[in-house]
Amino acid sequence: MKWPVAAGRGLLSKAGSTRTVSFVSLSEEQIDEKFQDFDYQKALKRARKKMKLKPRAVDDVLFQNTFLGHELVAALIEQKICQEASEAMYVAEKLLENHLIVQPGKDTPAASHFTCTLSPYAFPS
Repeated sequence: MKWPVAAGRGLLSKAGSTRTVSFVSLSEEQIDEKFQDFDYQKALKRARKKMKLKPRAVDDVLFQNTFLGHELVAALIEQKICQEASEAMYVAEKLLENHLIVQPGKDTPAASHFTCTLSPYAFPS
């Protein structure tokens, strides 16, 4: 699976000055290695503290206590569980694969892939 990677140069502006900042993302293999012995349950518990759960409709069915994909990615980064979006996407995909999060309205968890969009997710009951 391909993970989004950021590579290149960006500009930061602070108090009227502009600085150039270089950033390079880890490769897919480096991310695999970094999270080889990772405790996904513990990471999710920490990230969950930063997420606001609320009801959302999926295919005209209302699901309680959901969060959006981008909220999970932001929480993983904010809690310093991950350093960048590509790592957070990797962790979120593993949470979905291990059934620690689910996509409401999907019949089989294996049929879905994590997306960092407005897709709702929930914790299994």
